[in-house]
Amino acid sequence: MRMRKSMTISRRDFFSLAGGALAAAAIPRQMRAAQGFPVGIQLYMVNGDLTKDPAGTLKKIAQIGYTEVETAGWGTLPAAQFRDLVRDAGLRAPSAHLGFGMQDTGKLLDDAKTLGVEYVVSSILLPSGPQGMQNFFKIVDSMTADDFRGIAAKANEIGQKAKAVGLKYAYHNHNFEFRDLGGGKTGYEILLQETDPSLVNSRQIADG
Repeated sequence: MRMRKSMTISRRDFFSLAGGALAAAAIPRQMRAAQGFPVGIQLYMVNGDLTKDPAGTLKKIAQIGYTEVETAGWGTLPAAQFRDLVRDAGLRAPSAHLGFGMQDTGKLLDDAKTLGVEYVVSSILLPSGPQGMQNFFKIVDSMTADDFRGIAAKANEIGQKAKAVGLKYAYHNHNFEFRDLGGGKTGYEILLQETDPSLVNSRQIADG
């Protein structure tokens, strides 16, 4: 999950490497660990269990063999308490998915600093803000090139605020960014063109 510091890749090269990344994801955890990769899991995958029993779920994740987690919320717990549970389980959290565009950016960054993560990641950015979640699929299926330019501007703004407090910001893509907007142009291409690479990380080369 932690970005490999020694590896550099252009934003355009991401597309050519995407197939290789998918193949790497299929390598068993034991093989990746043997190759020196820390093995991590995105906690959204166990969100229900985590809400019911955060301490027990985190300890079970460590027992299975994971060493790193990427948070996707922490239930009803404050950030400091969740941080302590992660540490008590013997896990490390290098990154956090956060509700940028849905909640106050300053508060989210404060929580990220409390958690001790290196990367903060947008779970999703919608052109209409939090009210768009009520009609999520309708909105993402009808997003225009101008909508993606607006999202890029939001991402740059978040990235600037994250950088100011010593954090690195990354945009988490989905399938809808790759929809053809006409003439073979995709929303993801617009995001790559319109975001500042010094503020918005789109390099999906990870250690685990």
